[in-house]
Parts: sequence; C-alpha cells; structure tokens
Amino acid sequence: MGLPRWKKTAVILFGVILPFISALLIFNFFLLPDSLTIVEGSDLDNSSFVSVNASADGVGATAKAFGVLPIKNLEVNVVPGKKVYVSGTPIGIKLKSRGILITGYIGFLSKENIYVTPGRDSGFRIGDRILEINGKEVNDCDELISLIEESNKEEHTFTIERMGTIMKIVSKTCIDGQSGKMRLGLWIKDSAAGIGTLTFYDKKTGFFGALGHGISDNNTARIFEVSEGEMYKATILDITKGIPGCPGELKGCFTDTERVIGNVFVNSETGIFGIMSKEGFADIAGREMYIGSYNQVREGKAVILSTIGDGKPKEYEIEITKVNKTKVKSPKGIVLKITDKELLDATGGIVQGMSGSPIIQNGKLVGAVTHVMVNDPSTGYGIFIEGMLANYDLVYKEKGSCLDLAS
Repeated sequence: MGLPRWKKTAVILFGVILPFISALLIFNFFLLPDSLTIVEGSDLDNSSFVSVNASADGVGATAKAFGVLPIKNLEVNVVPGKKVYVSGTPIGIKLKSRGILITGYIGFLSKENIYVTPGRDSGFRIGDRILEINGKEVNDCDELISLIEESNKEEHTFTIERMGTIMKIVSKTCIDGQSGKMRLGLWIKDSAAGIGTLTFYDKKTGFFGALGHGISDNNTARIFEVSEGEMYKATILDITKGIPGCPGELKGCFTDTERVIGNVFVNSETGIFGIMSKEGFADIAGREMYIGSYNQVREGKAVILSTIGDGKPKEYEIEITKVNKTKVKSPKGIVLKITDKELLDATGGIVQGMSGSPIIQNGKLVGAVTHVMVNDPSTGYGIFIEGMLANYDLVYKEKGSCLDLAS
C-alpha cells in the first residue's frame, strides 16, 4: 500500500525546499563579510531573508536566515559619526584634460586637390587621448597644432592612450590646399566647463564634492579625464522649465573668474572632487551636518537643498521612492520624486544644474541629486553620500600636500 497523496506531495516539496534553503544558507555564509563597519547611531542593514542582530555587548552580531536560523557570527566596528558642511550653492567648474582628447575626424583638400583624412587613415580613434608627439608631452590643443604646423616633417610619432592602454601611432600629415599649413585632420579638445551644485565640503581638510556624477565629453560620452581643474562661484540667471521629453536647465555664469575658490583633482562617475581654498569657505554658504550612511536611508519624505534663483540655497520637499543598497557607489542608487509645489512651479522638477543638490533625511546628509528622468522631470535619481565620500583617498593621492589648506 502506497503513501497517501498528501504525504507524497510533502516528501517531494521537502526534497525540493530543503536543498534550496541549504544552498541559500551556504551562499549567504560566503557572501556575508566577517565584519561590519557602521556609522555611530545607524541601524544594521537587514533584508527580507538575512537579518543581522547585534549582541548585548555591541561588539558582535549574528546573521540569521528568516530571523531564526543562525548563518554566521560577525564582528561589528562602530565608527564615530562624521560631520561636513552641506551647501547647495551653484558653482562653476573648469577642467583641463589629461592629454588631448580626439572627438572626431575632419577631412580637407590637399594642395593636390585631393580629399584627405590623414588622422583617420593613420588609425586614430574617437576617444583616444594624445599624450605625446615625437616624445614631447602635450596637454594643449594650440601647442599640438603649432608643433604640427611648424614642423617640416610629414610624419609624426604619437603616444596615445586608448581605453587605458598606452600605445604609439605613426601618422602622416598633409598640407591643406587652402591654408598651406600642415594638418592632421582631427577634432581635438583639451578642456571642459559647466555649472553645477556644490554638495558638501570639510573645513578640516578642505575636501569638497559636487555634482554627484562626472563631467563627460558630449562627443564620446566618456568621463573627461582631468590633469587639473578650478572651481568658481556661479550665479543663476534664468531657468528653462523641464517638460516630459525635454529636460530643463538652470542657466548661469561664473561670478568672478579671477577668484578661484577651489581646485579640482578628480572627475569620476560619482562626482567632482578637490580641495576648497580658505577664500572659498568665506564665499560659499554651508551648515554643518552629520553624514547619514546608506543603511539609514529610507523610502519616504526628505528634502533637497538647492539654489534656483540668485538667492541662497533653500530646502525643497521630495519623496524617496526607492532605495537600492546594492548600488552604494552608483549615481542611481536612490530614486526620488519632487513634491514641493514651489520647485515644481519654477523648474518643473529636476533640471540640469541641480546635480549635486544635497539630499537630507532626518537631519542628516544622505546623498545628492544626480539625474532627471527625461519622460518625467519631477522624478530622478540620486547617489548615496558614501559613494561620494569614497573619493577622499583619490584626492589625497593627487594632492595630499593640500589637505591642510583650511586648517
């Protein structure tokens, strides 16, 4: 006599579910770190499957599946809460490239009246970065053009960087039939500039962060690699309101190009970073505030700090609609919606120039606005503030001697 149907079903389910749960437990055992570092006052990060419960002495924790089955013991390191000055002030950024960026090809008629494209024919690619010509380092377009025009050589050896790889290209140049000068036939670029929003700065070190995303070249869509850069105060002059399918814009200008308020050393996917000058501290509005870790960010009400006119930064209400804690260093780890009527009436939502506007929740700086959703300007993305603060070490490597600038 066989087993009842319900028992057979139970055996089959048990045979399927048990291995599945076992696999999850094993996977999470190896996935979970041996220790956790959390900011003082923040909560331990819990998911629907794995929960982390602190021990009574506060120096350890146990990860449990479904809050019941122990998976792993963890060491918990609690670090003191960090304060920075939160801004929301419009800034102007000027960047100088590392090397010379190739953004396109241009053909011309040679002195023999033949259409030529020597740069493309020599193997240059859009996005390549010219570092040297005939062994001489170049970072300036005018300098490169002069070296080619003034040379009697029709062939030059270039050192370039392509997708992180250094290589050499031997390229011929041709005499332009119209100007009579040697030409390479490439569109090139050595600088970039724009308006954005300062997110935070640290008076103890001078370290600042802005934009929440990098400045990219329009032609190549790649992050603009910088050799140096400068930050200036900026003034918002006009607003182009955003509508579905057409992002708006804060139109502004540099307030004083003779007064540099900071130096930029890093342009990365998570923002613009550098060292602010003592003069910058006097010029830039800011209030001291604790950093909130990504573990503390919750769906719900928050505010952004932004300047949409010629006045001071102002708080505007938003709703955080989604928090993706697997994307701590992504410019799209936070999804937010503008709910403030005044801001919606003025801008339609998030517009270009608002990138870097601080996101504040429960009195702590938790992130910065980064992008707008083109089809709905009231909705956009943000980055966790920890993703921006991670660039401190990069700035230190580039210009460690300047970190006592504001002390």
